[in-house]
Amino acid sequence: MKYLIFDIETGALSKEELEKVMPEFNAPGNYKKQESIDAYLKEAKEEYLEGKKAPLSALTGYVSALGYCIYDNVTKQFSETNIIYGDEKDILTKWWDLYQENDYIVGFNSNYFDIPFMIRRSWKNGINVPHIFMGKYLESKCIDLMVIWSCGLPDKTPLDRIAKYFGLSGKNGKGSEFTILLNNPETKQQALEYLKNDVYMTRVVADKLLQLTLL
Repeated sequence: MKYLIFDIETGALSKEELEKVMPEFNAPGNYKKQESIDAYLKEAKEEYLEGKKAPLSALTGYVSALGYCIYDNVTKQFSETNIIYGDEKDILTKWWDLYQENDYIVGFNSNYFDIPFMIRRSWKNGINVPHIFMGKYLESKCIDLMVIWSCGLPDKTPLDRIAKYFGLSGKNGKGSEFTILLNNPETKQQALEYLKNDVYMTRVVADKLLQLTLL
């Protein structure tokens, strides 16, 4: 069995693209004066177009990088961490190849963010998406470590804290800064090291929770 352990990073679409899918903003009901309503709407639109929250949605963000390693329970070894970045369509095409080549797909909050995000961006890019839904759920090969950690409880402890719990030093940067750093030649390596560390944390947590090396 082969386990693909992965993490993605996302960035904000351009201002022009954000404008195309801008939602309709409404001021709260307690805003009565037109001057206050106009000021609220202006601020809401400006904040939206700044794109700080854009990477959190496939409507307003895109996949800027994919990091992964593979655990083979026959050889009992993890592969080196690989990172794919650049053209989003290329990243997504490679992702679906990896998805179909491996027996299990392991991420953190991946069934609720990473995989749905890539499915939606694949639809946007005209990339064929394998049939991976079982009813309204992803197929069983998609293993979400956050769900396992929660033990059936409403627990959304972040990967960083769980990694520290298992003796790691945690994150070495901020995900919100990743794509900006990646697109700057002077800081690109810093961004790549950040993603490598995220994949490593996911790998260690996967080994602890799934007991991969004991399988």
